[in-house]
Amino acid sequence: MNNTNKDLAPAPAQTNAIRDPECEKILELDRAAKRAALIRPESGNPFSDAIRTANCMKGIRAALTPDVMAPIMELQNTRLGFKTDRKEGYGVGIVKDAAIEAIVNGVPLIGNCFNIIAENFYLTREGVTFKLNHIPGLRYQIVPGVPETVKEPGFVEDRKYNSGKPRSVPGEARIGVRVEWEVGDEKWAQTLTFSIRVNYGMATDAIVGKAFCRAAKWLHARVTGLDIGVSEEDAVDEPKNVTPPEVKREADKPQTPRRNGLRAALDIPDADEVAPGTPATAPQNAQDAPAATETGNATPDGPEAR
Repeated sequence: MNNTNKDLAPAPAQTNAIRDPECEKILELDRAAKRAALIRPESGNPFSDAIRTANCMKGIRAALTPDVMAPIMELQNTRLGFKTDRKEGYGVGIVKDAAIEAIVNGVPLIGNCFNIIAENFYLTREGVTFKLNHIPGLRYQIVPGVPETVKEPGFVEDRKYNSGKPRSVPGEARIGVRVEWEVGDEKWAQTLTFSIRVNYGMATDAIVGKAFCRAAKWLHARVTGLDIGVSEEDAVDEPKNVTPPEVKREADKPQTPRRNGLRAALDIPDADEVAPGTPATAPQNAQDAPAATETGNATPDGPEAR
């Protein structure tokens, strides 16, 4: 998707925003959304469905004028609306595209049923649950188990690409999910196992939520035959105040001065370790004294006293 910088920037507040949900313009948008939701790819008419989808998208796009988009823009990054991966949100163009895709996919613009990540639309756990709950005659139960840690997340020193700064390394967890469903008088059950990527600081609830989302996506595909684009790995999580642990390089570690081997064995301080005016400690036995060189200093790195 090619978007300009104008699309990335949040739109200024509109003073002429439509606030009446019962006005004719909003009601016409609702009717267009219902027509879009009736288009089923499994109908066996691929070209007719494509034309109907294109017509619905064109009509909705034309009806999403600035006065209609103004209140929708206020839903960004709220629990009651939809979340994005940008603190300041996105511009009108990107939000409009995501809103159209949400409507065509049959999910509402509220209830955090979708996220906007890297300028693209993604269904969330709430979105796929909404779609499951609106499949006629379907009753289901999804029960995640307890995650099992396969690999702990952490930080490593990245000398090649990150100038030696800490770089996060994701971990891995394995979790089983029990899925039971029935349509009419027929019942099915299956246990699924998923490997979940675990980021540093991720809580157990987040791991369970990702597994639930994958299982719900699997169930939707099993019942309807349609795969939906759920991004449980990229879904926007609540911000976490996580400070990476300090990773010290070898050059940054404090270096202990190397002492003369014989002096260290005899516990005799070097010249630079003796305070001014303090006499140096002499060895107790003359035979334990170090052999002197022509300059009168102890032989460097000599054999240690026994």
